[in-house]
Amino acid sequence: MEEVKDQIQKEKKSSLEEQALRSFVVNDIINKPPHWLLRWGVTSVFIVIILVLLASWFVRYPDIISGMATVKAENPVVLKSSLVNGRLNKLFVVDGQKVQKGDALLSFENPMSADEYSYLQSFLIQFDSISNKSDLAQNLILDIDTNRNFGLLQASFNRLSSAYLAIQELNSRSIDSMRLLNLKEQISNYENLVSIAETQVRIARNELRNAEQKHKADKKLFKEGVYSKVDFMDMESAYRGKLSALENAKQTKGQYKVTTADYKRQLSELEYELQKERRELLIELNQALATLKSEMTNWEQSNIILANTDGTINYLVDLFEGRTVLAGEPLLAIIPEDQQYYVSAFIPPSNYGKVQIGQEANLKLDNYNWQEFGILKGKVKTVSELPTEEGYRVVVEVLNYPEVKAAHKLELRPEMNGMLEIKTNDLRLIERFFHNLKKIFERKPIKKDEEKDEK
Repeated sequence: MEEVKDQIQKEKKSSLEEQALRSFVVNDIINKPPHWLLRWGVTSVFIVIILVLLASWFVRYPDIISGMATVKAENPVVLKSSLVNGRLNKLFVVDGQKVQKGDALLSFENPMSADEYSYLQSFLIQFDSISNKSDLAQNLILDIDTNRNFGLLQASFNRLSSAYLAIQELNSRSIDSMRLLNLKEQISNYENLVSIAETQVRIARNELRNAEQKHKADKKLFKEGVYSKVDFMDMESAYRGKLSALENAKQTKGQYKVTTADYKRQLSELEYELQKERRELLIELNQALATLKSEMTNWEQSNIILANTDGTINYLVDLFEGRTVLAGEPLLAIIPEDQQYYVSAFIPPSNYGKVQIGQEANLKLDNYNWQEFGILKGKVKTVSELPTEEGYRVVVEVLNYPEVKAAHKLELRPEMNGMLEIKTNDLRLIERFFHNLKKIFERKPIKKDEEKDEK
């Protein structure tokens, strides 16, 4: 028994010694500082992780949707071509000259000379300067030259001239003015006579009222025997005279009124006739003016080229008087001033849903190396709702063209081609990481559900 106890005590002692030795070793490891390489390595890794997180927060990585793009102008360049075969008769402008809308650029040989065309153009401008055509004859005095030859427009010009001269003749007819003035004077005179007659009627009515009272008194006295029958008859005759005077005054007043009404009727009829005649002449004048304008427009389209916008002339071929041109041949162009440009591009249907109005876009032109001349920046202005064979059309507003033009001498021209890059889903790197991570976790439940369905 004692040997067993001794053995147990020895084993306990040995176990305690092993535990003490193990504790000493552990304490030695814990209390000993780690090596500097280990310490700085952990710190460096931590710093790198922090920097990566910061970079992933500040750095953005958008999706890029690309498409072929073309530069467009809000006021496109206007090309002028000949509509007929012919010879140039007159050049009104030179290459590089600034013109305004409506200016004549060149004309072709025709029976009407350039001087006659200028006269006819000025003639029509004077008509258009009067807004109220009913006052045209009073406000516009034209010196009509009947010795000019206007070719195919001569008949329309003669018709307009005749209508104008007829209106002037109507306005200058003195007999009509005298008739109107005479009727108005007669009406005024008879209205005065009517007024006088009304006064006479009032006077006669007052006298008759007094005569009636006197007649009643005389009649009473006659019955009482104060007056003889002869005296009473004289008194009654005087009373009847007052009654007759009132009726005569009323009759005179009525005659004056009838005469006044007759003169007013004559005045109205005369004014109506003159207005009707004037109205018919004005209708004829307006019809003749419209016909001449229409024929003038047709003539201009065939024989003269006009500027339909403000801008600068650019010859496309050598132009000189006497040169033969063919119908449809481009002759010159008008480049509008202060041009505003935009970009028209087409994107594939697969990425259409990502494009939204207001998103940033970059344009790299084929005509200019973007690394040397820079990139044009803009924003999406419109996105078409229906596709074409080329894709969905996107219109981009150019924002920094003045700065790029000043810095790199970049000149935009209509129909320049390039590559448009639209920035969509402009997310931070860390947002994109968590976004993709979220997608992964969202897919797993779907796969598990599919496996359950298969089982």
